Amino acid sequence: MQCFSETSHVMNGRLDFVSDRAHTYENVAAYASGGGDVVIQGTAASDTVVEGAATKNIAKDTEAAGAGSLIYGMGAYATGEGSNVIYKSGCNCCVRVKMEHYFATNKGYIEFQGNIVNQNNTAETVKTSADGFATSAEMRKGRKTATSPSSNDHTNTTPFYVLRKGIETTNNSTAITFNGTTRLDMYDGRLLTGNEYQHATGVTTDYSGAYSDYYKGKSIPTTGALEENKYWAAKYRGMQKCNCSYIIK
Repeated sequence: MQCFSETSHVMNGRLDFVSDRAHTYENVAAYASGGGDVVIQGTAASDTVVEGAATKNIAKDTEAAGAGSLIYGMGAYATGEGSNVIYKSGCNCCVRVKMEHYFATNKGYIEFQGNIVNQNNTAETVKTSADGFATSAEMRKGRKTATSPSSNDHTNTTPFYVLRKGIETTNNSTAITFNGTTRLDMYDGRLLTGNEYQHATGVTTDYSGAYSDYYKGKSIPTTGALEENKYWAAKYRGMQKCNCSYIIK
């Protein structure tokens, strides 16, 4: 776990790869609850998915930190009103095991920019494609937990997920906003998770006639109440900042 904010409690740590290999990709970069704030800034998104790769901006863990940010695990978890995780600069969230890379619930809030690789990680080694954000094929160590050739820990995993307990349309609604350029490399899993509003209270009810779980802009609209209502109702904002590549291995 890299950054933890729950009132004044802070934790940092690194697992030993050899003895805890199956858990290596379960790191949490930023966790906010109880009104805590985590702000990440001053880094660049990694230009690789491999720690210590030659000519890249991520150094080995035995060396001084490089200029890039690379996460093997969950990029952010925010829960509770007033709990915020804000990425002010780029980050790479490489892979996550069985759960979303970015998860907000109970009026928690996340802002993110960077690269996300949604890929099965059960094999001993995992290869990314030259069609991905790094623009060259790379090989990294996997979790080595596969029990068959079809084992996949990302079958139902989505890169980002907002869990609301009911309809939320106010300015403290649970949400994830993409506040800068974001690249999604989808090898496995599910990209989008549906639209609740059209079916929220019955077949004929559609709040304001146009609400959606997704909103294109990252900022609060200034073009009138209707657009502002759409913004606050959306779970996922700044979608025009996202580029997605479906990569077939």
